[in-house]
Amino acid sequence: ASSGGGGGRSSTGGGENSGSAKKKQRLPNFNSFKKRIVRHKKSNSTADHSKQFYEHFAGKQVSVLASLLEHYEVLLVLRDLKIQADLARPPAHTLKQNLETLFIRSYCPDFKLIYLDTVFNVHKSILWTRCPYFKEMLLSAHTPAHELTVRLQTPGVDVAMFSSLLRFLYT
Repeated sequence: ASSGGGGGRSSTGGGENSGSAKKKQRLPNFNSFKKRIVRHKKSNSTADHSKQFYEHFAGKQVSVLASLLEHYEVLLVLRDLKIQADLARPPAHTLKQNLETLFIRSYCPDFKLIYLDTVFNVHKSILWTRCPYFKEMLLSAHTPAHELTVRLQTPGVDVAMFSSLLRFLYT
C-alpha cells in the first residue's frame, strides 16, 4: 500500500514536475535561440560598420582625419544653430491659414454677398476662381456690381451653413 501510495505521489508529482520541466526546457531553448539571433544580428551589423570604417580610413593621413573631424564638428554646430533659429522665429502661416484669416476678419473686401438679410463681405476673385456657381452669378450680372443678393434653391440652408460654405471656399 505504501509503494502504491508512493507511486501515486510520484506519478502525480512526476506529472507536475514533468510539466514544469517541459516548460523550463522550452524557455531556455527559446531564450538561447533568441540570444543567438540577437547576438548574430549585433555582430553582423557592428562588424560591417567597423569593417567599412576601417577599410575607408585605414590608409589616410592624420591631417586628413583631423580635418574631417573638424568639418564634422562644424556641421554639428550648424545643425544646432539651425534648430535654435527655427525655435526662435515663429512658424510661417500657410496659404490656407492666410485665406481663412482674410475671410474671418474681412480684410479689404471688394464685394458684398447678401443672404437671408445677412451681409458677407467677400472677395470677388476668390468666389470667381473657387466656385462655378458664383462665377456664373457674377458673369450674369453684366455690370461691375459691388453687391449681390444670393437666393439658393436648396431648402434648409441657414446663415450659419452659408457662412461655412464661404469659409470652405476660402480654405
